Amino acid sequence: MEFKYTLSESEMVTAMKLHGKESKNVRVALVLLGALLAIVAIFTPNKIYPILIIAGGILGYFSVYIFVIPFQARKQIQRIKKYTI
Repeated sequence: MEFKYTLSESEMVTAMKLHGKESKNVRVALVLLGALLAIVAIFTPNKIYPILIIAGGILGYFSVYIFVIPFQARKQIQRIKKYTI
């Protein structure tokens, strides 16, 4: 039995996002690290630096998840379509 199926661009993006999603342990570690930085922010005289670190980490994570992974998935599907018959 032979089965042929071509992934659509949206299916490829969804699959890459699912693959890029971290495990529960990684999310717990990120939350603990954020909590640790928040505690440090409470007890330091320069409170802005830990807050900026937390915000930068959150923005970096979501920018990769929202922008970079779909861009790479679309680029990869175009490359696959280019070399397949």
